[in-house]
Amino acid sequence: LIGQLLESTVFGLELYFEHRNYLPAFGVCFALVALIFAAPIKFAFRAALFALLLVNQVFVLRESALVWSDPRIAGPLWHHDSPGSLRALQLHAFVLGGAGEMAKVVDILEGAPQAMRQSVDFSLYRLEVLCELQPGSAVRDAAIEAIRALETQTAGISSAIQIAKIRDKQLAGKCPGISEEDTRHMLELVTEAGARAGATAIAGAHYHLAKYWMERQSLEQTMYHLEKGFELMPQLGSAQVMINVLLSAGLPDQAALVLADLRKSAPWRPFVRRQWLDSLAGLQA
Repeated sequence: LIGQLLESTVFGLELYFEHRNYLPAFGVCFALVALIFAAPIKFAFRAALFALLLVNQVFVLRESALVWSDPRIAGPLWHHDSPGSLRALQLHAFVLGGAGEMAKVVDILEGAPQAMRQSVDFSLYRLEVLCELQPGSAVRDAAIEAIRALETQTAGISSAIQIAKIRDKQLAGKCPGISEEDTRHMLELVTEAGARAGATAIAGAHYHLAKYWMERQSLEQTMYHLEKGFELMPQLGSAQVMINVLLSAGLPDQAALVLADLRKSAPWRPFVRRQWLDSLAGLQA
């Protein structure tokens, strides 16, 4: 019961496919089984009740699995039941896109509730989808909406990844109406969001900006964003990139200093610390 209460709060938790519901659900089953076996009834009646409970659980599990394992059913059903859910909208759009019904995908996006349309995640998702479905003027308008959302709303954990996907489409010529400067500006807005974005989102934006500046061979900007991203979300892969960038620029002394700092900042947990130091030793070699 306590487990279910934690999941069934006033917060808008997305509980479709939610594995955290499984364990609390066992409590209900245990209570029913205990009630059956504690009741002063004959064994045959008790066995019949238990069998009925078991058959009911198997039936519910089967029906749920049939519904939620088929996106063609789950997508429209979930979107109909939860029109304010971005995840439901994305699943429904994915199903329609797979069926080649692109006009309906656009209709779903344009018919989204106003509260959802103002969010960063929806604005970026809409821009990413419209890139390949709409003319440049419509894509440009969607990009302006996304930038406006980034300036005023909270950036999500996946915001930097979404922007990177849009940039990849733009570089491939699949996103008319926007330029690399637009996607760079979006990433910069995430890094400047402060309290309106979490550390993961900001770090991700810094790492993607580092890639942008690396392609332009700007050592100062590349290292700046790598270091900022590493401060917020330390990753050995990013450390390796920093060292490789410095070595490629002919700065082995600075690379050695970065390596020394990384050793000092090794995590305290024994297993993770050993893995961290072993990886740094490999970088030094």
